[in-house]
Amino acid sequence: MRHGFASGLLLGAASLGLIATTWSAGWESLPQGSELASNLDTRIQEFKAEVRRRASVEMIWGNGTDDNGLMRQGSARVFGGNAPPTDMVGPGQYNSAAGTFGSTALTTTEQGGAVDVGVGRLWNDEDGPDDIAGTVDDHVLNVWDPVGNVWTPINSKDYSGAGTGGVNYIYDGGFEITDGSGSAASTTVPSGWALLGTPTIGYVAPPFLGDQGKGVSLKTTATGVGLEGVRQALPGLKANLEYVFRVMAQDQGFVGGGCTLRVSDGTTTHTAVTQGPFWEPLETVLTTTNVAATVNVDLLSTNDTNVCNWDLATAFEHNTRVMQAGIQVCRKTDTSTAAAYGTLATWDDALVSCTVTPPSPGYMVEVRGQLVATHTTANGAALAGRIRENATTTRAMGISNVAGHVNAVNRFEDTATIPLFYTVVNPTPGTALTFTLEGTATNDGGAHTWERNMGVTDGTDDLSGSTDMATTLEVKLVPTR
Repeated sequence: MRHGFASGLLLGAASLGLIATTWSAGWESLPQGSELASNLDTRIQEFKAEVRRRASVEMIWGNGTDDNGLMRQGSARVFGGNAPPTDMVGPGQYNSAAGTFGSTALTTTEQGGAVDVGVGRLWNDEDGPDDIAGTVDDHVLNVWDPVGNVWTPINSKDYSGAGTGGVNYIYDGGFEITDGSGSAASTTVPSGWALLGTPTIGYVAPPFLGDQGKGVSLKTTATGVGLEGVRQALPGLKANLEYVFRVMAQDQGFVGGGCTLRVSDGTTTHTAVTQGPFWEPLETVLTTTNVAATVNVDLLSTNDTNVCNWDLATAFEHNTRVMQAGIQVCRKTDTSTAAAYGTLATWDDALVSCTVTPPSPGYMVEVRGQLVATHTTANGAALAGRIRENATTTRAMGISNVAGHVNAVNRFEDTATIPLFYTVVNPTPGTALTFTLEGTATNDGGAHTWERNMGVTDGTDDLSGSTDMATTLEVKLVPTR
């Protein structure tokens, strides 16, 4: 008898759906008015069980002592896909006053609220900013921006990290040397950069820039035409490789979207735009074409008369694991003592030469030379020296005078030493630069004869270890990172 009673309860429960029920309009209409009142308790139990079963999938609900209603760890789900979502999933937001479902668009204001339906939602951009699946920037997390009604990458996820040994190819990306003088009062284009349009150029010094360090930032102001600013061209980047471009920017127009980072290799162009008046990182990723080309990096005041502050501009290979070569030095010395520099205004080779070839952007070349010669006649004379680049361009000049001596010739007091310096701040990658030293006698009103370096010693007054004063050329290839 008890067995039959228990079986009857089980069958009754099964018929009322306590084992498993599909939530549908038909099920929601139960219990109907014709049902027995004795079944109401079972219907209530059934309803609670079905709610619990569904809610406990993502919520701590009805699990004994751990029954607190919290969401389970990892329970959040975000949009996924290559295209930016525009609508919420499901029937839409519920209008309780009308008993209907409303718009599904993320730009729609919440029913009875004041923010967009999209606020707080996340999207996994599965093919990344370059819109190409299978590349290193795939799966970028974005957050809905209700001001611009756009998806914005979450900057805290450094999906474009430089990796160990990242190399910055931008020269003067911090703008600390301003136009080359280092003066914050300068109003001309930064060293290594070129003007785009006719913007007003300035530099901002602390304390205004305290949140970006103690140096200066660049300030660009459009003069009535949008998209004006500065450009740095990066020739010689590798082909078929992703490069990451970043800059800190502040829109002082306080209108939003007023400062633009734009990069282009002539085939592909990417941009990143400010969203508000605070300092924020702008970033974009560009994959170079199959032929290495010049990539232009532009910092632009987007809107008419808009003012933008810029700092910490960088460009680097995505996830590089290769260190940039350090300082590389070519050093040549000549210790010969043959006659030289004897013809007035004729430039003679000083027999020292160095060639360097910058392998990529992000280098500069430092040239230092010392021309040494000894005057061997009794009257005073002058010796001029210069640095030559690729045998055609004079990069530095100097002159040294030697007073007429009264004692024997070839003494150290007759030696002329001319120091020479020059720096190539932004050389073209892949272009060889050959530097040489040259010297010439100048018109002193009388006969003059020079020997290379210290010449022949003939007295106690001569320097010992005269090779320390030999003609020397030193050329350094220096990474600017």
